[in-house]
Amino acid sequence: MTMAQDKYGVFDHLVSGLPGEEKKRLLEKIKKTALVSGEPLVDEKQRIVPKGVDERYAKLSLFTKFLYWIIGLFTGRQTIDIYINSLVVSEGRSINEKYPGMFDYEENLLKSGFKHEIQNLKEAARFFYAVLDSSVQHDRGAFFGYLVSLQAPDLHKSLVEGTDPERISIIQPDDSDVKLRTCALEFIEQRINGIEDSARRVLYENSRTLIITKALASFLYDRLIMSFTQKGGEETAYCPANIVFAQLCELTNILFSLKVPSLDVLSALFLFSMEKIHGESYNQDEELQKFLNHAEKSILVIRNFNRNVPLLSIIRCTSRNFLWEPLEISGGEDWFNTYKNYWISLTNKRFYEWIREKHNAELTMSLEHYFKGMLMEEIDNAWSEKNDTGIPVNDVLALSFILSFHKLIFMNEINIIMRPILLDGEFYKKENRIEFIEAYNIVIKLDDTIKNFNSAIGRGGEFGQIWQQIEGDMQSVPVRRRKTQSLLDQVNQASFKIVSDAQNALISTKNVLCGILEHGDNAKYDTISNYAQLAGKGNGFSESIKKSVHLIKEALEILNRINELNSEEAQNNMLS
Repeated sequence: MTMAQDKYGVFDHLVSGLPGEEKKRLLEKIKKTALVSGEPLVDEKQRIVPKGVDERYAKLSLFTKFLYWIIGLFTGRQTIDIYINSLVVSEGRSINEKYPGMFDYEENLLKSGFKHEIQNLKEAARFFYAVLDSSVQHDRGAFFGYLVSLQAPDLHKSLVEGTDPERISIIQPDDSDVKLRTCALEFIEQRINGIEDSARRVLYENSRTLIITKALASFLYDRLIMSFTQKGGEETAYCPANIVFAQLCELTNILFSLKVPSLDVLSALFLFSMEKIHGESYNQDEELQKFLNHAEKSILVIRNFNRNVPLLSIIRCTSRNFLWEPLEISGGEDWFNTYKNYWISLTNKRFYEWIREKHNAELTMSLEHYFKGMLMEEIDNAWSEKNDTGIPVNDVLALSFILSFHKLIFMNEINIIMRPILLDGEFYKKENRIEFIEAYNIVIKLDDTIKNFNSAIGRGGEFGQIWQQIEGDMQSVPVRRRKTQSLLDQVNQASFKIVSDAQNALISTKNVLCGILEHGDNAKYDTISNYAQLAGKGNGFSESIKKSVHLIKEALEILNRINELNSEEAQNNMLS
């Protein structure tokens, strides 16, 4: 994986790429052979809410109504309420008859049969936990991007191509980077807002199903199971229904809201989770088939739980409320904004990388031109692709450039003209000579300064020893992280000072040399009184100063561009 991919993010690369023909063929094959059934998880008859109680009461015999009236007279209750309570009693007796070992209506106790079914449901639901946690829970936007790439490849392809910085720049070559990015973001708004209602409904249902499946997978089964009391073995386990009533209601709401995830959704869940870990270096066909087979078994357990456990009736009996009905769980409504915001974020990252790579390419060309193709010096103890055990240094490129500038440019060309000025030049203003000397002393020592820093971050150096101690430290991760950050702060402060001092010294040198060239004694940087004597005959001396000024200006421009790249990267890290 390249550094750009590390920056970009694994999930972003999964989404930003176009699904290959091999993956399309795989999904088509799976659709033909997969056994996942779309049969509803809950029998529609169970969803029927008891209605028409008044009408049913009206059909009772006069004797029965009179009996309820007598009971109401003594209890102070409405006869209709007494009738509804009788329905609850009948429901409780029906549970005892049809589902033995599940619930004791008279004692209001959940029994060992219920516990056994809950344990089975827990195992089945938890199968989905890992893939849901890594996708819907933590990377929802990326997962929706991946799901749409499989379900709506044309939409996905248009978004990938319509937000490609390189492609847009070719179409609109005269536009600025900012304008190109604006065009890409406008395309996202237009394309995603244009999704047809039918497609939106499908994606909404998928989103809602995933959220509810995650709720089922993360339900606190153990808390419910641990509420059972054991007496003499598993066969006599029981739990008062009223102490877990809230959990029973929550589980019922989840189960009655849940629909079977579609084959596309299940496939996307698996492929997304596996590809971010293994890439494509695994047997997709075989592993996906195994996953779908296991998913079908888990779905079958959930379906059987709904058939074998009269959860709704138990809640009505426990609450003595024959009209109690489950609530539909909301969720998934924000899929549209999540999907769109993800593409906006992804496009911003793509443009950041594209601009950064373009600036890096321009900088590389400038460096090659400046050093006439000669290789730059390396800070070999700093982290790099060649040295992955080194200490990361923010200003490593700037230090490498300054060291190369000192060895290849300054010592060979600029120092030749600076030494006679330093030794024999007679400045009109004393402060200019002092500034010139101070700048020269900093620049002439840059080689030693940077090499000393390189040694300090080496294995035996001041910073390097601490770095090795932290790597071998057995303390907790937060403690190690704080120590690492503290060391990196010190290292980067030291490198920043070297770069900053070098820049300031070069600026002072440039200003003094420009003052000498201008031959003016009124400006802040004046000329030297014996300029003609130093120059001698001909214009070689003046030309050498001009060339030195030009080389220093170029060096300062390159350093500014390096600093800008570092600043852009730091800002992007903060935004990420």
